Amino acid sequence: GTTTETITTTIPAAAFSLLPAGDVTVYIRGFDSAGTPGPVNSVILDLVTEGPVISGLSLYSSPANGTQPVTLLGTADDRIVGSLNVVQAQYFIDTLGAPGTGTDMTLTPSPVASISASIPAATIAALSEGPHTIYVMALDELGNWGQPATIVLDVDKTGPASTGTYLWPNPNNGTQSVNSSANGVRLEIDTTDASRIARAEGFLGTVGADGTGFPLIAKDGLYDETSEAAYTNIPLATVRQMADGPNVIYFHAQDAAGNWGPVSSMTLHIDQTGPAVANVAANLTNTNGHVGITVTADATDPANGADPGSAIRTAEYFVNNDPGAGFGRLMNPADGVFDTNTEALTVNIPVGLWPDGTYVIYVRAQDAALNWGDVGSVTVQVTGNNVGILFTDNFETANFVMWNEVMGDVAITPEAALAGDLGLQANLFGLAPAYVRGSVVAPMEQGSYDINFKFNPNGSNPAGTEQQIFVANDTNGQPVFGLYYEINSNGDPEVQGFVMQGGLPVVGPSGHLSGGAQK
Repeated sequence: GTTTETITTTIPAAAFSLLPAGDVTVYIRGFDSAGTPGPVNSVILDLVTEGPVISGLSLYSSPANGTQPVTLLGTADDRIVGSLNVVQAQYFIDTLGAPGTGTDMTLTPSPVASISASIPAATIAALSEGPHTIYVMALDELGNWGQPATIVLDVDKTGPASTGTYLWPNPNNGTQSVNSSANGVRLEIDTTDASRIARAEGFLGTVGADGTGFPLIAKDGLYDETSEAAYTNIPLATVRQMADGPNVIYFHAQDAAGNWGPVSSMTLHIDQTGPAVANVAANLTNTNGHVGITVTADATDPANGADPGSAIRTAEYFVNNDPGAGFGRLMNPADGVFDTNTEALTVNIPVGLWPDGTYVIYVRAQDAALNWGDVGSVTVQVTGNNVGILFTDNFETANFVMWNEVMGDVAITPEAALAGDLGLQANLFGLAPAYVRGSVVAPMEQGSYDINFKFNPNGSNPAGTEQQIFVANDTNGQPVFGLYYEINSNGDPEVQGFVMQGGLPVVGPSGHLSGGAQK
């Protein structure tokens, strides 16, 4: 035969099945007809037994609710196992099937290939709610399937549950804000879902299409959790346009899967009418010397549309002159608590210090929406009162037991007497104060008071300043009116009255002292 032959052979796959992936040396030699072996030669075979590696899987978007397709993205990389072209990729949902039996993904063959697939909405809609595992694997040009990688698709077909937690001030008359900065009625809700909350919205009166309501704000500033508290301030300008009675405010939330939850509601009660007062009565319409009377009345807040009326919040009375709503004296609920839209009112009024005369006692009430109603009244004739001196001390007892406070260098002496045997002497040293202070509860119903005392400066000179010789204070200890003593520009002693206005004394005409004393 010939001395040179071309030979071919097929190495069975089983010969490589136990070999590790990588470079494999294949040795070859020939034999002549006599059976003598020739020299050994070799060739290097790159043995690839593993398929492409899957990485970077992502879903757009998850969670999903089955109304929209979901995009599946990833990368198939064969460089670390063989640098062969990736020629195919597939995905499976929940159960990993045999290689080649999955749903094909889109790719361009290369050693590193971007892979993608659009999972149909119908496929997702057929899945149960909850997590579902997506398996992804790829094939190289030698037919090697790589190991599957996984990603979880969350399916959520149920919207968030929402509950109203706060609607205030309620009831409202269109002027009451939850605080000075909000200038509105505050609505707060809690909403919870299996998926992240994405947003919440509300409607006034009528529920509109999903996504068309006014927005509610996440109380923590960001919708990023499965449970969120949200709020909005309904402007008072909007509240004032609402009809009297119940006004329903609807709200619901949407989750990250796109599901809108069921609508819940709270009711804002609009009340712009104050309580009516009726049956104002006094147990005595002529006091005839009695020192106290009991005044009663009935207050009823009228119905507002379908609402029965707001609860009575408070009630007050005043005598003769109206001090302004909210500045009268409190009345009491007969049953001990203001809690219904109809209340019986009562108050005991001391009249023993009122001068004899005719008095009109007015009653009004306020409802929970802060509306004051019109007044009702009863006329009482005060008779038989011997309204005398509220406070007197001629110092004849030679002590200060009638006075609450004694300040500075003061004494009761015969020398100070302008009537009787004793009088109050105040020794002034520069501007050091010297005085006595007393207190008396004066009835507000008495319109005027007489103050009578005698004063002798005894040659004292306040050195160009105005020296207070009498001051009447209010219940807070602040001066209301009083008298000054001074030496005028002519060197004559004189007394001037003053009254406090806007925190400053307004001085009236002066009166000259004659004979060293003035009453």
